[in-house]
Amino acid sequence: MLFVDRLVCYYGEKQSCGPISFSLKKGQALGVRGINGAGKSSLLRALAGIKPPTVQGEIQFSGGEKSRFLVPEGRHLFGSLSVKENLLVTSSFLPKKEREAAMEELFSELPILSELSNRPAGLLSGGQMQLVAVARALLAKPALLLVDEPFLGLSPGAREEVTSLLIAQKRKGISLIFTCQDDPSATSLADLALVLCCGKQMFFGPFSAGAVLPLL
Repeated sequence: MLFVDRLVCYYGEKQSCGPISFSLKKGQALGVRGINGAGKSSLLRALAGIKPPTVQGEIQFSGGEKSRFLVPEGRHLFGSLSVKENLLVTSSFLPKKEREAAMEELFSELPILSELSNRPAGLLSGGQMQLVAVARALLAKPALLLVDEPFLGLSPGAREEVTSLLIAQKRKGISLIFTCQDDPSATSLADLALVLCCGKQMFFGPFSAGAVLPLL
């Protein structure tokens, strides 16, 4: 599904992270742990094919260029647009009937989005915004979903809702890579852990082992 070998990310001449090596199978979830500035966001941007950063090393992805989607930290919703309009942004490329079917499926899976569909995104709670941001990505039908800090600033209840949504996508065969620090929600979501310190890879393996390592 995804194979990364000796990946190094640069902003200009400055190295932000690397070398990093790991692999991920279909339906697996990888939690990338590290403190602020460890290089987590740079890694996700590189894996999504977004520049900057520029990269060296190897990224092999079997799902195709258009089947990777990054949900950035901060959600980046259009606050003046309704929830439904925000969702349509990423599904506008689909034929009308297919777009309507995808929206209906999403609202069936997440009834709260149907209830909030006409509300401006700027008036949502942090947890609701995160659900919309992830849902917007899912309408693009990704094989690999990358989410930067999905639990940051959320209440316990909101973290549980977001975790449940992401676990459901794993069961559908979507692979997931997300960044985190020490959020307990990650334990029930991730199969694997990648730990970064000052941009360097310190650990890759089962999340149960990587979760206990101190973040430096």
